[in-house]
Amino acid sequence: MDVIETCLQTIPLQELAFLTRSDHPLNILQELKDESYRLTDLHAVVGDPPSQPTIRRVLGDLIEFGWTEDQGGKQKITTAGQDALNEYRKLSLAVQQLIEKAPWLQRLPPEDATFPIHALVGAKLIVSNPANPGSVLSTVFNLYDRDTSRFRGLCSIYHPVLFSAYRTAYELLNFSIDSEIIFDWPTFVKIANTNDTHYILDSLDLSDYDIYALDYAHTLGIGIYDDRRVAIGAYNESGNGNHVAMIISSNEKLVDWGIGLYDSYREQSIHATKIDLKR
Repeated sequence: MDVIETCLQTIPLQELAFLTRSDHPLNILQELKDESYRLTDLHAVVGDPPSQPTIRRVLGDLIEFGWTEDQGGKQKITTAGQDALNEYRKLSLAVQQLIEKAPWLQRLPPEDATFPIHALVGAKLIVSNPANPGSVLSTVFNLYDRDTSRFRGLCSIYHPVLFSAYRTAYELLNFSIDSEIIFDWPTFVKIANTNDTHYILDSLDLSDYDIYALDYAHTLGIGIYDDRRVAIGAYNESGNGNHVAMIISSNEKLVDWGIGLYDSYREQSIHATKIDLKR
């Protein structure tokens, strides 16, 4: 990942190992970031303070790496040390997000994982499981509110109950939401060939309602609510929606990524009126 490569350009592996070996190097760099200290004073301000011999040894390594320097008996962080501290923070945050969002990241198609990892901070993660299989899909529907004026979505799950709920909401809101939905191929075919869901294709004469389809199966779901919120779901298998993991975010960078991702699939899709089901 880019964040790891960038970190290693600033912090070589040996120095990175040094920073992760204990909390002392980072704590010392953190204190020196704002103020220079003499050795005796540094011992007093470092949280969970190590012994003075330990601080002296750590400072020796920091000076060797070029991250701190002695100025008139006081230890001062260098520009290189500040850069190392900043990059390590970014790396730590990225690793934290990789762990927290692992259920979603494990399901996300690798070619679609082009978002900035730090943008995941604050994103809500929802994961379905055998005890609560509908948790993700019910959450998706609840995001569809009266504040939404435009909705764009990609759906790779055939789910008549969810489709019906969306349709009901669309009617209750007097068809005022500009809606555009892309289905993957198996889902589109099943919708078209099933009486209970064919109504999805019967409203294409509405000016603010469009349906498209990909010509292949997928394992991804996208929901874009205006330009203010995005929901991205990924599934274990095509079509059945087992064990779905989804993130919801209003982070501008994630919303922009979601819109760009949707647009890339929109370019690949075909309008429902131009699809030959007998192909």
